[in-house]
Amino acid sequence: MKDIRNSNIDPSSDCQEAVSLGISLLTSRNIDLSQYKLVSAENLIKGPTYAGPYIWRLTFKLKRLIPDTSNKEIGAGGELFVETDLATKKAKLLGYGE
Repeated sequence: MKDIRNSNIDPSSDCQEAVSLGISLLTSRNIDLSQYKLVSAENLIKGPTYAGPYIWRLTFKLKRLIPDTSNKEIGAGGELFVETDLATKKAKLLGYGE
């Protein structure tokens, strides 16, 4: 049987769905997302973090720790780590940055 997900015309649709699931989870936990920026979205389809084609890991970081110029260091900590599963339409909070 052909995987319908892989036939989608928009190559960013899985990523968008993963981000939506992550945002829904964080919103349900009353986390003020206006204070955060999505800094990473990774589909875990290869390498030592392989988890399957439907698993995504998202990292949100506190905006106040991200400098407005490239010559300043990014502040430590302030992350939210989320994993989403597009097959089950579920997301879970994996943890927090230091």
